[in-house]
Amino acid sequence: MKKLVILLSSICLILFTTNQVYAYNYINNFFKISLKENKIINTEESITLDLDLDVDYGLNSIMADLVYDIDKIELTQCESEYFTCTYKDKLLLDNVTEITGNKTVAKLTFKILTGFEPGNDVTVELKNVRGFNNTIGNNTKATIHKIQTDNTLKSLSIPNEKLIPDFSPEITNYKIITTNKYIDLEATSLSKIENTGRKELKYGNNIIEIVVTSETNTKKTYIINVFREKEKEPMEGNDENINQNLETNPNNTTSTNNKKTETSKNNNITSKLSSNKKVLFLKIPNTDFIFDENTFDYTITLSKNIKTLKIDYELEDKKSRVIISGDTNLSKKSNEIIISVIAEDGSQIDYKININKEVEEPVEIDINETDKKEEQENNTQKQKNTIYYYIIPILIFIIFIIKLIINKKMKDNNIKK
Repeated sequence: MKKLVILLSSICLILFTTNQVYAYNYINNFFKISLKENKIINTEESITLDLDLDVDYGLNSIMADLVYDIDKIELTQCESEYFTCTYKDKLLLDNVTEITGNKTVAKLTFKILTGFEPGNDVTVELKNVRGFNNTIGNNTKATIHKIQTDNTLKSLSIPNEKLIPDFSPEITNYKIITTNKYIDLEATSLSKIENTGRKELKYGNNIIEIVVTSETNTKKTYIINVFREKEKEPMEGNDENINQNLETNPNNTTSTNNKKTETSKNNNITSKLSSNKKVLFLKIPNTDFIFDENTFDYTITLSKNIKTLKIDYELEDKKSRVIISGDTNLSKKSNEIIISVIAEDGSQIDYKININKEVEEPVEIDINETDKKEEQENNTQKQKNTIYYYIIPILIFIIFIIKLIINKKMKDNNIKK
């Protein structure tokens, strides 16, 4: 009986140990890979994704299905310092030496094709990931995002209204004449659009600015001058009725004249709105810019130290206004600024200023001056060396002699005593 118990205990111990080994192998024969997420590009050339591996046991091969949109990107290179890398529809990393730990094991370089447009992200996926002896890895993916740099409108329309001129992405100033109290602005762009939708209009001139902002934070402003005029009130009766009224009562012309006067007032509403666009002065501080109201195109050069453009102006008519469009932050070497002067009646004139920034010139070094300075420094150092190597030893020697003399005198005095 005792032998039977010992035998059963041994069998249970063997089974338990075997299960522990199998469990240990199962846990440690799983490896993890990852592609870096949200890679952003703003070029038309290529992009590289890093493939990271995290494994607790020795791994010498990785196999996976490679999935991506072949019309937008193309895998052109796979580099690895640990594995031999081959790829097509499948990715294979193979090596004789086993890899352990957490490290970047491969770099996948993709060529950007013409079919890859901003706004249509591309996903790169590794599926059915396996290792040596059918060990298992996880699936992984990364998103490639192309930055949107286009800050133009693709369309601009106002139902039941006529844009003047017809819309074009490069034209930024438009006019509309309407009798409606509201208009609906409809616009599309690949970038962010601000200030569209329904707008309430006052009588006279209304200026609406639509701003388009790209992912690089460059802005473009479209200006719409909407002139709302009053509706013409219809005359009571037509010309035939008026003539009949005159025939039956030729002396009664008062009501007819009143109606004509009222109609004339309605027809001449627009004549009361000012068309004055005169600029009293226009200045750009710290520049040699000289304004002439009859000159509409300027080119100036600014110091490289000027980071933001400041424009001072004054208009003759306080009801007119100025809108400045363009990159006033001067982010480029060449910048274009449009100064639009808009009168109360919606008429407009534009002044264009082309701005060039000075190029930083290299500092010229006077070689002769540099040589002179070095020579002076060398002479100074020589003088110091002379003090250290000649004068100081002499002083020490003199002190030593004086000390000897003093000691001798003291010795002589002691002998006499």
